[in-house]
Amino acid sequence: MFLSHITLLVSDIPRTKAFYETLGLELVVDADHYCRFYANLDGEGGQTLSISHTAQPIGASCHVGFEFKTPQALDAYAALLQSRGLVLSEPPQDRTWLWRDVILHDPDGHEILLFYAGENKLNPPWRVGRSQD
Repeated sequence: MFLSHITLLVSDIPRTKAFYETLGLELVVDADHYCRFYANLDGEGGQTLSISHTAQPIGASCHVGFEFKTPQALDAYAALLQSRGLVLSEPPQDRTWLWRDVILHDPDGHEILLFYAGENKLNPPWRVGRSQD
């Protein structure tokens, strides 16, 4: 089993579609009420991200992460997004949990995390079952 896709509820399809296209996702399905994107920023992913219109109020309740293979690739991508006019909520920075990340938000407030974790994603020093010498 693997994670196939994520669908975000959004208030405005055209506005949000433009955001994710600017982010670099490839549009696969384009309808008035729904869009699907190929979430393949580095040529290696197979997952999709969808947006679906809702008339209900949207809260900033979702966090979507896109992982990069190197910290240099992450930093270069953050610079590219800024050159495309996207505003970073937090610039690239190293975190205490041993990841480097960039945070931005889509038009409905969903948090988008671009990150490099390397070995620390699945094998951090505090991993469950690891001896804490």
